[in-house]
Amino acid sequence: PVVPFNIAAKHAQGDVFVVTNPEMIHHKPVLHEMLAELKRLGENGYVLASAYCREQDKWHCHSTQCSYETPIPNGFGLHFLGMLNKSLWERAGGFDEDYRDGAGYDDNDFAWRLFHAGAQCVIRDDLKVEHPKAGARIKWPAEGFTRNREIFARKWPALASFV
Repeated sequence: PVVPFNIAAKHAQGDVFVVTNPEMIHHKPVLHEMLAELKRLGENGYVLASAYCREQDKWHCHSTQCSYETPIPNGFGLHFLGMLNKSLWERAGGFDEDYRDGAGYDDNDFAWRLFHAGAQCVIRDDLKVEHPKAGARIKWPAEGFTRNREIFARKWPALASFV
């Protein structure tokens, strides 16, 4: 969804962005606390809620676990539910639309670009959302992952051995 994320950001009126998977379930309010953390961190803040998948019995985003196959910067997580300032988004360049015709790796690329833009990431384990898998119908072609893996390896040659 790199194109819709970028279009939404381009037309957003506020100074703070929330980037999320649309299927996230908020059992308790978390956005207010995320905003307070973002204000505490300042301009370079990047706040992530923890994201748990009950069906797989694993964390998709948590400060104590990183099970991503493709590396991301230490202390970072993927944006199952993230919040950042518009200025940080702009310095990072939003999502790279080269990934739009494939599958995967755009999230990892975004984390690295935020890191290089000076992001200070905080994963709030106490602010938990759920990432359900039941009923998911994503049918990415295998060649889509190969395509995007190649883009990621070209962009981040030092990480190419990990992908």
